[in-house]
Amino acid sequence: MSLVGKPITMAGRHLAPAKKKNAISLLAVVALLVTLLPVVPAIAAQVTGVSATATGYQAGATGVTYDITFTATSGIGPGDEITVTFGTGYSVPSNLGTNEVSITSQSNNYTPASVAVSGTIVKIGVPAELTVDAGGSVKVRIPGITNPTQARNYSIAVRTTSDTAGSTTVTIVAADAAKVDLDAPGQAVRNQVVPLTVTIQDLYNNPTTMADDLTVTFVVYESGSSSAILYADADASRQLADNKLIFSAGSQGGQAYLKDSEAETVTIVVYNDGGLSDPQPATITVDPAGELAQLVFSQKPAQITAGAAGNFTVQLQDAYGNPVSASQETDVTLVASGASASTVSWGDVTPDPEDNLKATGIILAGNNSLSFAFGDTRAASNVSLTASISEPQQLSATAIFKIVPAAADHFSLAVPDAYDDPAEDPDSVVEINSGQRSALTIEVRDQYENPVSQDTLSPCSWPPIPLRATASSTLRQQVGWPLPKLRSLPMLPA
Repeated sequence: MSLVGKPITMAGRHLAPAKKKNAISLLAVVALLVTLLPVVPAIAAQVTGVSATATGYQAGATGVTYDITFTATSGIGPGDEITVTFGTGYSVPSNLGTNEVSITSQSNNYTPASVAVSGTIVKIGVPAELTVDAGGSVKVRIPGITNPTQARNYSIAVRTTSDTAGSTTVTIVAADAAKVDLDAPGQAVRNQVVPLTVTIQDLYNNPTTMADDLTVTFVVYESGSSSAILYADADASRQLADNKLIFSAGSQGGQAYLKDSEAETVTIVVYNDGGLSDPQPATITVDPAGELAQLVFSQKPAQITAGAAGNFTVQLQDAYGNPVSASQETDVTLVASGASASTVSWGDVTPDPEDNLKATGIILAGNNSLSFAFGDTRAASNVSLTASISEPQQLSATAIFKIVPAAADHFSLAVPDAYDDPAEDPDSVVEINSGQRSALTIEVRDQYENPVSQDTLSPCSWPPIPLRATASSTLRQQVGWPLPKLRSLPMLPA
């Protein structure tokens, strides 16, 4: 009896037949993983040593031949392709043929297998007879190129089938002088100095030079009076002689400067003596004022006489000294320094009740200034008056002046007291000792008791001063009738 394939029962148990194990070897797993890994290409080399020469470098030049030399790092061979890319701005003939483009290697010239142009890209097919070893030098010649019209640096790149692109830089320069350009602002404000820039240019607006001197002449037309003046410097300190600029050979141009004290329209016309095309006239609208830029004292005295009022005006101005009208009521704060709070006086403004050296005023909307008066009866050599605003922006201005004594009014006499007593009445008589010599100080003063400098006096004299003595145990000599310690005497003409 065969038991193959039949279940076996042992001790009452049923045993199933054994199964085969399915196992994959480690070697098979590794092999599978390898097949799943991505293929990593070798890092491509780069074309090196790229240089370019041209038969002309002037802007806009046509029919220019470019020789581009490079090192084929990985070499080239039949069926490969050399790609030359000119920078934006170049123009390449779309119909370049194999009979026009050439390849040179080791002093041998080769005719390309093909030439294809797309925009500024030229693709050159390597012929069957040309093989260049790795690191070999190659030159391609491409004719009929038109240079960019803007004078600046441009890139030319080269790559091959095997190597990535390398590049070089070519500098395009301005063409010959063809015209004169005038650059002037369209807007200005009164008293602003604006530049008028004249440039010698080629046909493509590139600044260029001339081999000879060039003279340009300005003609100014005004809608108002003859208030527009041309200057040779930005400080407007030297007028432009004959309204002419002379450019030396090799110069690209220069500047004149316009300043107009009147709001009007100014037209500038320029002529040249070099046979170049003249620019279009430039029109400048001169406005009355610009934006608010400063607060200034437009009126301020250098000095004020004691007891008299000085007239001041503080004004809103632009950067060029033109009055600017306030868009709203503007509060002005005034602060005096160097004067005496007890003797100063203000006019047309409101003094600060707590500090008489301060006052406030208002510039009304639509106005540009505040006028007021300030005075003091006490002389001072250095007084400053500061005006400030906080809206629409923080601005301030300071006027510095002096307060001089008024006209000579009287003499002041002073005699030292031999027995000076601080507790004594200052109007009591002067005491001196018998035989004592006492200095008598005579000073000329104005009506406010400010000393008057002798330099300002006319010849004058004073009346006789009688002296008398009274005998006592302490001799008391009285000066005058009696003269107080400080006594005023009238002045008499000389």
